[in-house]
Amino acid sequence: MSTRAPHLVLRVLLALLLGAATLLATATPATAHASVRQTTPFDGERIEPDDVPGAVTIEFNEAVEIPPNGIRVFDGTGARVDTDAAVPGTDDPFLGGVAVEDDLGDGSYVVTWRAVSADGHPIRGAFVFTVGAAAEASDTLVADLVSGDGAGIAIVQRLATALTYAAVLFLVGALLTGRVLGRAASERSTDWVRRALYTAIGLTVLAVPLQAMAASGDGLAAAFDGAQLWTVLTASVGLAAVVRLVGLVGVLLTDGRARVVAGIVTLGSFLVDGHTRTVEPLWVMVAGDTLHLLAGAVWFGGLVVLLRELRARQLVDDPVGGATMLAGWSRLAMWSVAGVVVGGLAMSWATVRDPLALVTTSYGQLLQVKVLLALVVIGMGAWNHFKLVPTVQEAVPVPAGGSATTEPATGAAGEDEELRVRTGLAWLRLRRTVRWEVGLLVALLLVTGVLQNERPAAEALGIGGAFQTTEALTEDLNLDIVVDPNIAGQNQIHLYLLNDADRTVSDVEGVTMELTLPEQDIGPIEREPVVTGPGHWVLSGRELALPGTWEITARFRIDRFTEASVTVPVIVAAD
Repeated sequence: MSTRAPHLVLRVLLALLLGAATLLATATPATAHASVRQTTPFDGERIEPDDVPGAVTIEFNEAVEIPPNGIRVFDGTGARVDTDAAVPGTDDPFLGGVAVEDDLGDGSYVVTWRAVSADGHPIRGAFVFTVGAAAEASDTLVADLVSGDGAGIAIVQRLATALTYAAVLFLVGALLTGRVLGRAASERSTDWVRRALYTAIGLTVLAVPLQAMAASGDGLAAAFDGAQLWTVLTASVGLAAVVRLVGLVGVLLTDGRARVVAGIVTLGSFLVDGHTRTVEPLWVMVAGDTLHLLAGAVWFGGLVVLLRELRARQLVDDPVGGATMLAGWSRLAMWSVAGVVVGGLAMSWATVRDPLALVTTSYGQLLQVKVLLALVVIGMGAWNHFKLVPTVQEAVPVPAGGSATTEPATGAAGEDEELRVRTGLAWLRLRRTVRWEVGLLVALLLVTGVLQNERPAAEALGIGGAFQTTEALTEDLNLDIVVDPNIAGQNQIHLYLLNDADRTVSDVEGVTMELTLPEQDIGPIEREPVVTGPGHWVLSGRELALPGTWEITARFRIDRFTEASVTVPVIVAAD
């Protein structure tokens, strides 16, 4: 390995850490996925004709970005009845609102809303209010007004995110490891680097209209709407795209060390949005993600360049030269793997916090898949390093540490037919396992792309904040449970009974709750929550007086003969 490589890696690490420190100094902590605290009117409210409000407002639990036309009001025929008039006070980032027409008559009205959380994830919802004695809007109408291209756009966004990660990590990794694998390897991978660069530029440009489409629900029209695009550009997703594009253009127009610096800027753009800037403690997330990205780029980019070089060595029948080059690469690979592991552990601690979150949340389950893929790749790399490379190198003695510039070897392998056969088999296995390593890393990046859009496991369990989850109660009923503030002592436990259209359901004969803290042998504590609205029950008190993993069971008497219940674990923090 070149003696200059460690110094280059050190400079790169220092530059990236400096950028991370800058982000730490300027970032504003926030929770990851916003949720609605209250609406005016509230869902299901029946209003007298003389008391119709002049505006509809929505209060969120964190600052959000509401796109143009993000809040809309429809009458029972699906016609819009909101206006473009400003609502006083809704310049508050926690509050959104829209004015409605002055002459709302008797009827049912549907409010649909869309917003973007601090981590860049679009959220949406709807609620209904009624004026006079009219019947409520049907669930079918609500579903039709809320639905859009959200699901399809979300899939495209996740795929685009994964491909962007792959392209940028390979691009930066190839720039950083070129000196380790040799000038010839760098030159041979130039065409792949160019393709990755253009792919990353295209995906980065595409990220802004995709986010506008996902956030607004207006489909393809949002991609050509200047107001929608500007809203995205001034939020975290747009800022990350701008930083990434600046870095990629720098890579395109420069060379040498300046090109490496531009690559680092490109890599650092992933720190600008997503969970890195929203999960506490912020310094752990930024430092962990910084190390994770840098090490991952070296690992993935180096492996792809290595695979290209091994193919070239095969064409000149130089298995020993290929193995020697791999031996020279393996030391840097070992450090990059260590960096991936350490950075990943730091971020996992911040986003998971409790082993229970690994098995009870989709984020935790996906994280387990990612870790399993990483362990398989690490195992294959170890097999290459400790088994296959030495077998190939037995054919010709190689200086300690190896060299990426070793000339094709001759003579030794031909003197012993048995050794030739063993070396040939090891050579085939070597190339095959490197291909598998690259393929599994691509799969790992796909999982990473999905993880970026999942709610962090710790937040899903309410660790460090209010707890919220939705569980199936029956085939056609779901229960939304909120524990606020989820700290030992006084709490409010909210139960919302919802149908398949996410509308509240109040037609039940009774509700009871049981609270148990198994680790302290406390409970079950039986309580009856108070009805506070259609399909909404609240238990206020100090039942959750101790920190720990509580089990909350909600029992609903659907009718005289049917009872349904659901039990959820809730990690209550110490005061």
